[in-house]
Amino acid sequence: MDEILERKIFRKARLCQMKRRHHSYVSGAKYKNTRIVESSGKILQANIYSNELINALNVFGKIGTKYNKSTIGFCAEVHSVNSVCEARKITNIVSIEVGSAIRPRTMQKGKKCAICNQLF
Repeated sequence: MDEILERKIFRKARLCQMKRRHHSYVSGAKYKNTRIVESSGKILQANIYSNELINALNVFGKIGTKYNKSTIGFCAEVHSVNSVCEARKITNIVSIEVGSAIRPRTMQKGKKCAICNQLF
């Protein structure tokens, strides 16, 4: 696990907690020297940079619909991987490392959803 990425995730979660931004989770992704941390929230398929990520998410159903208590594509992990793909202009999500998911409200590490467990 990348320690720099984990510290960035923790700092963003703490910032969300202090500003009382109620995101479910904060997570980050790393590709080479690029580390990006994002929070969970709504995303449109049109805003996803990587077609590979879109296809991987569509295996579980349409983006924005429920799958096993999670909304497809709304996870912090998906947001961070998408941001890394866009920043580095890559489409291959296999080579991207995903960090922990932290819940800002409690500052505890959370379990990844069934979708993120399979994808990342």
